[in-house]
Amino acid sequence: MKKNQVSDARRWLDKHESGTGTEKKVVGVVKEYIRLFPSEFEDFKGVMRQKKRKIDGVSNKFAQVQGSDIIERHLAEWPETLEMALRLQLHKDEYDWLRTTKGISWFLKKFPVFRITHSI
Repeated sequence: MKKNQVSDARRWLDKHESGTGTEKKVVGVVKEYIRLFPSEFEDFKGVMRQKKRKIDGVSNKFAQVQGSDIIERHLAEWPETLEMALRLQLHKDEYDWLRTTKGISWFLKKFPVFRITHSI
């Protein structure tokens, strides 16, 4: 792993402070994931930049992609390693909250790097 990748990940972490309750726990899990896997996180950010550029070519800001009769709207994406950490560290009710509209909206505002669309 390159030294600048570690420092980039640490700078990114410093910008994201904790909230309260479940939010604080989620922030802690995300920070720990980035601390433990800075190289994976940097690679992920590069992939997300490419996806966002591709979406910018689509005619609307919500990343709708039309194929046959189906329209999909992908809001977010995060590495499987982070998903497993969230599942393991959060209680079922906390994880369920994170999957609600309110929870995912908070998460994507707090961590826009995981957001595919420009707006939620």
